[in-house]
Amino acid sequence: MSDTIRTYSGRKAASGVKRRSVWSAARAALTAASLLFIGFGCWVIRDAVPLQRMIPAGEKYNIIAIDVLNNRGKIANSPLWRALPESIGVSRVPDLLTHTLGLPDWVFNNLIGEECHLSGNDVRSFGDAVFATKMRPIGVVIERFHWLAPGIERDAAGGLELRRLANADVYYAVRGRVLIVSRSRDSLIRAVTLREQDSLSAAPPATDPATESGAEDLRGTVALAPGDPLGDVFSTIRFAARIDTPDTLVKCRAALSQAARQRFGPMLEHAAPRALLAPPDGLIEVSGNFGEPIRDFLTNLGDAMKWPYLSDAAWERWETGPGEGADASQVTPRLAQMLTQVAGPAGPSFWLTVHGVDVNEIIPTPEIVGVFEAKELDVAKSLREAAPPLPANAQAWESYVRYNAEEASLYLPLPAGGPSMTPTAMAWGDDLLISTSRRLAAQLAALPPVPVLLPHEGNLFVLVRPSKCVQALADASLLLADVDGLRGYTRESLEEDIARWTAQAGIVQEIWALASHQDADVTLDIGIRCAPPAN
Repeated sequence: MSDTIRTYSGRKAASGVKRRSVWSAARAALTAASLLFIGFGCWVIRDAVPLQRMIPAGEKYNIIAIDVLNNRGKIANSPLWRALPESIGVSRVPDLLTHTLGLPDWVFNNLIGEECHLSGNDVRSFGDAVFATKMRPIGVVIERFHWLAPGIERDAAGGLELRRLANADVYYAVRGRVLIVSRSRDSLIRAVTLREQDSLSAAPPATDPATESGAEDLRGTVALAPGDPLGDVFSTIRFAARIDTPDTLVKCRAALSQAARQRFGPMLEHAAPRALLAPPDGLIEVSGNFGEPIRDFLTNLGDAMKWPYLSDAAWERWETGPGEGADASQVTPRLAQMLTQVAGPAGPSFWLTVHGVDVNEIIPTPEIVGVFEAKELDVAKSLREAAPPLPANAQAWESYVRYNAEEASLYLPLPAGGPSMTPTAMAWGDDLLISTSRRLAAQLAALPPVPVLLPHEGNLFVLVRPSKCVQALADASLLLADVDGLRGYTRESLEEDIARWTAQAGIVQEIWALASHQDADVTLDIGIRCAPPAN
């Protein structure tokens, strides 16, 4: 045999080479397809358009909601919405916050970004509102398959590629990752065709440290013109709100309009943030300091509001009183004379408290007490000089202003009334104390006059405890109903209404507001504390 080495290349070897070349081509094609798919995905979800680029600058209102998805449950579950009257239209807020337009939660959660903008120019009906948010990357991919969802119609709009949700009659468009939604097709078209120099990206809104702390759930700016709601008083309102359980806090800063500055100028001329006295606990508490005597502030307020009963002329008539020779039936002029003479020069600082309702008088009588700063006055002397001479035959129960030298007090017994129907004024330390109730005035006068200040300065502080107010009114109303003193009510029908009022008022423990004025700006803080849920 020959020793020559032979090489065989049969069909089997050839087929192995062919398979390897096919697999190599498949892997290359798969890699190319994967890269193409990844590239297409990156192109689809690219963040090519800033959110503020799609929001017009100079809109009358621009409202921003922060971290809506994480906060909407907290806000929707707040008892605040059940406590507010249905007439103001906020009862649907919880439903709106939890409504997902029929989409699964995971889809809705990817369509809504961390920051949502609402803007427009119609401050009456908000019919032109445009909503804008930046979708998450998955949300962009999901929206690309909108054609699979029923009820979404294509609106070419001359190449702008809008969509319409037929069931909700809402239009939307997508630019990059920005989702823009509006009920107004014209407003949506205006947003997607906006020039960059006309958007918020070119003119971002100024921040306001007075209203923005970084912890708010909602903030915004509203620009107003004469004829708009509140437009005759304010030109701009900035606000921020945080809704928690149990507390809700709203902070506002509003610029007075030019017309309002002229109208309220005399009243606010001396108003600037000042230390305020803390009133004692009550159903309603008020503390104020407008930098001028009580008479000047009230008459300026009367001029601004066009209230003739607070004019200078009316005040002078009250100070004059009914005149000599008037009988004891002239109660109102005598009471007005007593209050204006002693309280008019007092101030500027004061507080008032509605302590309660005395149901043991001949009729249920509110008990109100107030203290007025009077460091520049001789209160005892003013009270003594404000008491007119008594008629020689005046009886102890008749309605004449009287001076009690022993306690240095001035008081006016009302017809058929007891101590809670005897308006009284007396000195309390360096200040003037006035109360509708002689009994309550004596109780307060027995305490040392140690002033306590509120923690924050301002011009006016008001606190209301709704549940206690409703309970006091309910107790008084039931007494009147028992003697047919309430027209249109029986005790049974009144009890039904009281149960409803009590349930609604019981949701809120207290509502407070602190207002201050400085440089034609009005700052307002509002706090609402809800009752803890029942166990």
